[in-house]
Amino acid sequence: MKKTKEEKLLDKVKKLYQNYGIDILVMGEDEFKRVLAHYRMCPEKLSDDLKKSSIHANSFSDVDII
Repeated sequence: MKKTKEEKLLDKVKKLYQNYGIDILVMGEDEFKRVLAHYRMCPEKLSDDLKKSSIHANSFSDVDII
């Protein structure tokens, strides 16, 4: 089944936050809605930010190395 435009936006925002090691599950719903609204109005900014964040992918981990 094809994803809607909104689902694609949500996936990209989740990936952006994942690249920076931010857990969106601890964000408040209002905060997350503001982020989505921002990127909904500026989709080219999301593409730029996602590209920039990709250099940090896998840099953050839940496992502490001792």
